[in-house]
Formats: sequence, structure tokens, C-alpha cells
Amino acid sequence: MKRDIVCHCGNTMHQDFPEYIDLSKEPQIGPQILEGTFMQVTCDSCGETIKPDLPVHFSNLKLAGGLLDIDYIPELDRTQFFRNKITSSAGRVAIGYPELREKILASENDLDNRALEVLKVLLLEKALEKDLSTHTFSELSIVLHSVQDNQLLFYLYGLKDNEIAVPHISMDIYNKVRANLAERLKNEPYAEIVTPPYVSINKISIEAEDDS
Repeated sequence: MKRDIVCHCGNTMHQDFPEYIDLSKEPQIGPQILEGTFMQVTCDSCGETIKPDLPVHFSNLKLAGGLLDIDYIPELDRTQFFRNKITSSAGRVAIGYPELREKILASENDLDNRALEVLKVLLLEKALEKDLSTHTFSELSIVLHSVQDNQLLFYLYGLKDNEIAVPHISMDIYNKVRANLAERLKNEPYAEIVTPPYVSINKISIEAEDDS
């Protein structure tokens, strides 16, 4: 679909961006998302790199032991989604580029995204126990950044200004969380967090903001 993209320099470009992508037919898309080059364009006037944030429906994402559709929703539309002004019938929803990248990373490494979200809760709880300030879940954010040397590397934001904590979690710990997933999902907040299509710890942050 042709869209008008306006650069900071004022130049308007007419670019073709897909609304639907079958990941089984376009395997190059996954690496582009992981590298941050997906939908990236260069201004033909000033040479500035522009990265539009546009909705996309992906099909055939390998996740949670099957093939799922996933709706990508731009970060600016997060509130609209939670107000039910944007709906989805896909198996998963990702809001904002970090969440989309994380879903692709989970797929590429055969990780259960439900177990990852549970693991995030446990990591935040542990971080808050050690932190002596008055931080809450709604003030923190955590994403899976990479998988290296049989470890999961998370980026945790918000504990300290201008600093990122980087918890390293072994695959052994991940596998234990995954093995006990069914039992843990009998309790909140885990059951709510992994309820599709929006499987995300960020539900806690949204609920906390709504209650404030």
C-alpha cells in the first residue's frame, strides 16, 4: 500500500509498505525486524534514515508450538487498543517495535513467549525486592534483548535514570519456568498476562495506570 512519508526536512515520499506479510514466504523479514531495518527508508532529499511505525498483519509466525498470525500495532495506538477501539482476531498482538522484535526473537530461538512473560514477572519482582526505592511495576519495563551462549539476556529499564540493567538467565531456569507453566497459570497475575491475543507483562502497567 502506498503511503506518504514526510521527512524532518519537509520532503514527502510515496513509499509502498505492506499491510500483510506471510513470514513463511518472506523469510528475510524476521532478520530485518531483529536488526531494526524493517520498513526503514532513506530520504531521497537529505539522506536522513526514516523508520515509519505502521500497522502490519503477519501470518505464519512460529510461536508457542504452532503457526500464529500476529497483528503489529504502532506504539502510538496502544491506548486505542486497550480502549477496544482497535481490535484483533490474530493469535498474538505486539504493540510497539520492541514487542514485535521480541516475538520474532522468541520464534527464531524456539522460545515459548508465555514462559518469557512469566519469567519477566519473576525478574521484576526480584528487582523490586532488591531496590530500596518506591518503584512499581508500572514504572519499569523489561524486554528480551538477545539469546547468547545458552542464556537469555533481558534489558530492564527504570530502576535507575539513564541506566539499563541486564539480567542474564540460563536456559535451565527458563526450562523450569516453562515446565511449571500450567501450574503457575492457575494464579494471577500470570493467567491474565498470558491470555491471548495480547500476551504481555505490559498488561500490569496498563492496569496500574488505570487504577491510579
